[in-house]
Amino acid sequence: MKPKSDEKYEILLERLLLKGIELRFTPNLYPLREAILASDFKGYGIHRFKNAKKL
Repeated sequence: MKPKSDEKYEILLERLLLKGIELRFTPNLYPLREAILASDFKGYGIHRFKNAKKL
């Protein structure tokens, strides 16, 4: 399937922040994963977590 259009986005981080989107960066996803698994949240999914490196 071909895309309907092709648009180039520049300064993507700035555009996301201007829309009020919160961005978080972390060097280690394991604490987040463990907290989610310990909670009652059922819609959890993290793609390719097996590729994450444990620090």
